[in-house]
Amino acid sequence: SAPTLLSPPDGASGVSTVPALTWTAAAGAASYLVEVDNNADFSSPEYSATVAGTTTIATGLSPDLTYSWRVRADNICDVATSTVFDFRTGPVSCNTPALVIPDGVPGGATDDMVLAIAGTLADLDVSIDVTHTWVGDTAFTLTHVDTGTSVIFYNRPCVPASTFGCSGDNIDVTANDEGPDGDIESQCADLPASSGDRVGGDPANTSLFAAFDGEDLAGTWRLTAEDFATPDGGTVNEWCLLPTREGPGISLTKTVGTVPAVCAATDS
Repeated sequence: SAPTLLSPPDGASGVSTVPALTWTAAAGAASYLVEVDNNADFSSPEYSATVAGTTTIATGLSPDLTYSWRVRADNICDVATSTVFDFRTGPVSCNTPALVIPDGVPGGATDDMVLAIAGTLADLDVSIDVTHTWVGDTAFTLTHVDTGTSVIFYNRPCVPASTFGCSGDNIDVTANDEGPDGDIESQCADLPASSGDRVGGDPANTSLFAAFDGEDLAGTWRLTAEDFATPDGGTVNEWCLLPTREGPGISLTKTVGTVPAVCAATDS
């Protein structure tokens, strides 16, 4: 029998660019081939994987595009393919790199996000979810590789107010020029040390991300994660771009501290 697709449901919109795909088990299936493509004929899938269970996380998707997905159940005797569902990703785009931040190594590690969707940026926010002890060791930079524009939005909070910076652990924060929760630089809590929707930069700068205004959303975006002191280390679990494009469209805001991200759509 063919599997039945469950989530995302057919016609869903505002779907994450790293969506969890789920379907029902098919009797006798040994494995499932999952395909996601922005072409309805599945001629060049953006995501394709063979899995044993009934769920997988699709990667490599771009924001604000319509995708088709299907699942084929395979066994030694036969195959059976589900009906095709469509969904549309929201304009928020996330990577989940499990990126290890080298301990005490300026220059750190990088992760790239390649976006195919074009559009002139009117505003940009970035969120990061990081597991790291003593966040005062860390700094994070966003670079638009195609233009060379680069901003350090998280830079060793509480340094130089204290010699070694914030001693709290973990980060789950959105850097936003209009952030209503204060600024990143002066916050030092714990689990997470940095949270909320906050103005980034050191010192805090309410026009930090305006550096990207007028640039094309399409292209390669790079997160650089640095750790300037030993012995504390950590990992970038997820980072997201939250763009607003000029003209008619939709912008999304992420509520930090939620898994998966909870987003609210706003017409613009």
